[in-house]
Amino acid sequence: MSGSGVPVLHTAAVLAVLICRDDQPELRQALSSLRWSTTRARHVLAVHLGSDPAVAGLLAKAVRGPDERRAGLGAQRILDGVITLSGDVDIATATHAAVELATERWGDPGTWLWIVTGDSAPDHRCLATLLGVAELSPGVGVLGPLTVDWADPRLPVEAGLSIDAVGRRRDAFLAGAIPLSTLMARDLLTDLRNTEVLAVPASGSLIRRELWEQLGGFDTAAGPTQTDLDFGWRANRSGTLVLTVPAARIRRATPPPTDQAALTADRIGGLRTYLVNSSGLAFSVAMPRLLTVGLARSVLFGLRGKGMAARAELGALWHLVRGKAHLIAARKRKISKPADLPGDEDLVVTLLDRVRDTFSTKRPRSGSDALIGPARLAVETATQAWSRPAALRRRTGPEALPSGALGHRFRSPRTTAAGRLLSSTGIRQPSAKLVIDLPESALHTAQVRRRPSPVPHGTDHADPQSEIVFDEPDVSAHVRRLLLRPSVLLPAALLLLAIVVDWGRWSVELSGGALRPVGDLAGVWSQYVANWHAVGGGSSSQAPTALAVLGLLGVPFWPIGGPSAAVALLLLLDIPLAGLCAYLAVRRVSENVVLRVVLAAGYALLPTATAAVAQGHLDVVVAHILLPAALAGIGAILLPSGRTGLLSSLSATTLVIAVIGAFSPLLHLTLIALLIGGYVVLPPQTDAATARRSWRRVVAVVSVVALPLVLLLPWSLVAFSHPQLLLHGIGGPLEPTAPAYLSLPALSPGGPGAAPVIGLLVVLAGIAAFAVRRSRIAVPGLVLAGVGLALAYAVSMVPMTPLGGGDPRAGWPGAPLLLVACGMGWVLLTTVPHLHGSLRLGARTLGYVVLASFAVGAIWVGGSGPVAPGAGWRLPALLETELGRSKPGLLVIGQDGVPSTLTTGRMPQFGDDALVLAAPDRLTAFGGTLRHGSPQQVSAALSQVAALGAEFIVLPDEQSQKRVLQAAPDLVIDTAPTTSGLPMLRVLLSHDQVQLLSQEMTQKARTSDTPPEQVAVPGVNPVQATLPDVRVKTSEGADQRLLTLAAEWEPGWQATVDGQTVAVVRAWTHQVGVLVPSRSAEIRVWSQSVTRDVLLLLQAATALFVLITAIPIRRRVETDL
Repeated sequence: MSGSGVPVLHTAAVLAVLICRDDQPELRQALSSLRWSTTRARHVLAVHLGSDPAVAGLLAKAVRGPDERRAGLGAQRILDGVITLSGDVDIATATHAAVELATERWGDPGTWLWIVTGDSAPDHRCLATLLGVAELSPGVGVLGPLTVDWADPRLPVEAGLSIDAVGRRRDAFLAGAIPLSTLMARDLLTDLRNTEVLAVPASGSLIRRELWEQLGGFDTAAGPTQTDLDFGWRANRSGTLVLTVPAARIRRATPPPTDQAALTADRIGGLRTYLVNSSGLAFSVAMPRLLTVGLARSVLFGLRGKGMAARAELGALWHLVRGKAHLIAARKRKISKPADLPGDEDLVVTLLDRVRDTFSTKRPRSGSDALIGPARLAVETATQAWSRPAALRRRTGPEALPSGALGHRFRSPRTTAAGRLLSSTGIRQPSAKLVIDLPESALHTAQVRRRPSPVPHGTDHADPQSEIVFDEPDVSAHVRRLLLRPSVLLPAALLLLAIVVDWGRWSVELSGGALRPVGDLAGVWSQYVANWHAVGGGSSSQAPTALAVLGLLGVPFWPIGGPSAAVALLLLLDIPLAGLCAYLAVRRVSENVVLRVVLAAGYALLPTATAAVAQGHLDVVVAHILLPAALAGIGAILLPSGRTGLLSSLSATTLVIAVIGAFSPLLHLTLIALLIGGYVVLPPQTDAATARRSWRRVVAVVSVVALPLVLLLPWSLVAFSHPQLLLHGIGGPLEPTAPAYLSLPALSPGGPGAAPVIGLLVVLAGIAAFAVRRSRIAVPGLVLAGVGLALAYAVSMVPMTPLGGGDPRAGWPGAPLLLVACGMGWVLLTTVPHLHGSLRLGARTLGYVVLASFAVGAIWVGGSGPVAPGAGWRLPALLETELGRSKPGLLVIGQDGVPSTLTTGRMPQFGDDALVLAAPDRLTAFGGTLRHGSPQQVSAALSQVAALGAEFIVLPDEQSQKRVLQAAPDLVIDTAPTTSGLPMLRVLLSHDQVQLLSQEMTQKARTSDTPPEQVAVPGVNPVQATLPDVRVKTSEGADQRLLTLAAEWEPGWQATVDGQTVAVVRAWTHQVGVLVPSRSAEIRVWSQSVTRDVLLLLQAATALFVLITAIPIRRRVETDL
């Protein structure tokens, strides 16, 4: 720098092209940056795309110079000429016009071409830095600076360009194509490394003019946003290096395109750039892949409410399909890559890069102001556009003193309307600045007693404009903050409590009480999708959707048991999961964190919940976990807040209600009734702001009512047509217990695992809080509690016959009591924050007491109950192996009103009790006859049991075993008991699943209901086949033979003989039979339901839609394609 303070600038053999438009207020700063660049371009041409006279005047002034009367540097011109083109011209055409004019005017305008747009402001050392790197690397053809944010130059925006496999323009650094360590440097002036990239942004790019001529410049067909990317890719393929130079900086303020035409053009250019420059193998498979992915992306954008992005995808695909991109011709014109050069595929963003970028914990971000100071490169005003930047201006006077040296009394002066200066105390000051000499002691004091300043002191940070900070996150601090959140501390504390409560139950396989053993993953799914179930003599009823839910939950736990492990974890983790769900459900209702934590913990430790776990009521456990989320979703639908994410929250609510309905149809219907009732009762929103969203409320209500029913198809048709399932749920049968009418208000459903009385405190506290602080917002809680209590009494008082038969019995009121707890919790949540003084203190004390009582009660009685690892009974090892190999039938006789069960090839499992049997009364009659019937009745019952395929009978006590052995000693024999000591019998009669009867036996089977009661009967021939799909080939024989199946007759059975459909007849009045002709024939018998298969497909499609749309999407700008 010269003694006068004017910097000595250098000129390089560079042609600079400034491309500006009418709507770029940053143009003044761009001109100022070109003027004060330490290295000046030999020639500077401006291309004005538009017709704004203000912009034209500004450019004309830049051609004349700021003030030609001044001497020295100030008299130099910034621009050497201006080209005016139409406003719809893109950057490629503008650059070509500038290069052609410069070549025609000067012959050789320079070795390099430097492109700057009007919305960019290069750093005064930008061009010098780029030229320095080019001089050290002769093989470089394209260089680009680091693009930083206009408002805060500390934030990097682009560091090289890349493209992904769907044609999206990606930043090479943020997308993972550049390693993070390349740009994360502490000393950015010395440690930043230049990196090879696929392309660099057009603004600020320095291009060797020889390469420009060789490649033919920018491709005008690449699109306005993909020109630089296409050129960089072609430069790489020609063997030239493309480098990003982070030490060179350029600020840019252009926002992404937001109109439909710009979005569509961007997607067209991205797809064309990828297809034109990709390898031959990638191009051969890219078209069908891009069409498929594009359609899928357009659908997802539409579901997420991004209509412009969806239309852009479809418009780009339509452009390609019509052949408007001219891909073949463009690929022929491109320069082939030399054979000895490495592939440029490494510079393209891959799926691995995107995954790494998604899950990376080290992300570039600006440091705090206390460390690096505020951003000082602000947009200059019109009067400052021609001034020198702070880095080139010598400071004098008080401005040159250290920060705070003048004390708090000497602040920046203010100017009056007359032009005079006012001090901070209001005293007039002279217009000229005065340099005040301070004593050395005063300076020393000022340096020692510094005032707080956001700017670091010292000479090391004299130029904060050049600092880009990539601050590595403090992982330990993040972990500490994460662990101290209530949403983490609460479930962690509840998990410790659950470990203590369920200490004797920790296993991956639990059963007992109302919980039957759960099958493995393959067995659960095959049971759910099967058309026919070998239960109760055969049933074509649809299995409950709860099996599908357990099948999905069991997939992650396949190595440790699959669905059985999932069920065990649901029971063991019920307390922490319910507490976390309750806390999250009310996080937007109240800001009182302590109140939310206490209520969530109390809900998790309800006596109803501990009793449900102890007694094996899986339906109530699932409802206990998900009910707060379902109620919160219903509340958000009835009282929308106008927040974004309507589709995801609506789908999540639908999914939660459907899962609850899969286990507890009663709660499902109750939630739907509450939703419809709330929609009818709440007044319509009539203000202008909310009326526009009224249709969303209607659509949400209809969707939440209808979609869960579709998700439960075809099970929902079964559940809502059989009231037994509403009262009894889908769990196994329990021994009848005395109704606990008096304990229901105390939230205790009766039985083991529920602490008495203490739940009554919650109900009384809610009623008292509402009486003291009445509020309309608390009324829904009282209504919910009242509905729940009424349902609890109805379930406890109304006996009904189970689907599997047996004596009529009442249901278990656990699920309705959860509604009571949620209602009282809502009342407390909305009234307690408004209490004051002693009432608030008393409410807080009572809450702590009740919570402590719940915890003590859970520890005291929560560990009791029949649920335990390996609870219940199992067959001896040899018999269990035989059961799985030869598939015999197993009849389990119930007692004390518990229905009997008949299964083939396996033990009774979870879900069997929810099947609608063809003849449940017959199984109940078998049990009564075998225990109390005469010898003739016992023999007839044994013959009927054997005809249904049963080989083993499990009896409830030894007295019943002795009675059967005495009544029919020739038909049964004693065998080893079960693991729990239950006696067993083996039936000696023919028990094959498929039998071929002779003509004489056929006549008896068509007219009688009692099969032969002898062990060896002529005319009964066993057939090796398994149900339900039977395929046999018969030989020639007598006419009127009968093929019988050990299955109850019901609609849906079909049969063919030699491909011809024949009628299915009844054998022994209730079994499936098919008449066999005298000739040799191929016979097929099977059970089929076309309607059920269609409903399952509809269910699967709806579930996929709801699962995808339920994923919360982070809101981005419309251009995130």
